[in-house]
Amino acid sequence: MNIVWENLKFFVTCLKNLPVSKNLILENNKGFCVSTGCDFESWVFYPEKINSYEVVEDVIKFFQDNKISFVWPLYDDGEKFLERAGLIYAGDLTAMSFEPGKNSYNGHDEKILIKRCNDHKIFAQTVWQGFNGEINEIPEKYFAFIEALNNYTKNFSLYIAEYENQNVGTFLITHGENLTGVYYFATLPKFRRKGVARAMMKKICELSIGKKIVLQATPSGLNFYKNFGFEKLFNIPVYSNETDVF
Repeated sequence: MNIVWENLKFFVTCLKNLPVSKNLILENNKGFCVSTGCDFESWVFYPEKINSYEVVEDVIKFFQDNKISFVWPLYDDGEKFLERAGLIYAGDLTAMSFEPGKNSYNGHDEKILIKRCNDHKIFAQTVWQGFNGEINEIPEKYFAFIEALNNYTKNFSLYIAEYENQNVGTFLITHGENLTGVYYFATLPKFRRKGVARAMMKKICELSIGKKIVLQATPSGLNFYKNFGFEKLFNIPVYSNETDVF
């Protein structure tokens, strides 16, 4: 299994162990479902070729019973089984990696402050707005999920970016032995193109202490990562039971 999938397994296994999560083991421990209780924070991790319809039926029943949306990054061939079950191709994530030291990342605009975030409500509000635009009502289950993440300090660190005394960006990093994984990298729409995302990525480079950085880029963030110096490794097709994923 390559480094990106190893890190994704590490991340979703941590999600599986959160107290808010419900889980289903798939086909004799070949993979698992994790439901955190809130839409699009629930995953299928199945690093095998899908060669039976039964595993797909098990996944759909699990999430239907929990009345939750989910994403299924496809590791190997199996599109026909997912499409037969009515799942929707939602687009591709792009697996990318970066070697700290290949780019100059020292210093940034002093107005942009990057710091650990220990307030789960602030992180939840900021990341929600970063991905969804203006804040409507944030589900209480999402606050509970972020609180559980924030308490899982052994493997995760949550960070917030401040600009002119406003919370404008977020990211989460996983602490692997040889890798740093990046998740929930988001900037509020009205603060984009002000150096916030670059300042956050420079901070990630500092925090990685020379370890390789990996992430799965959404289409909206792909150009930023390329311009920063990330190398594209491969595409990851993503399926869901909903249409609006990215």
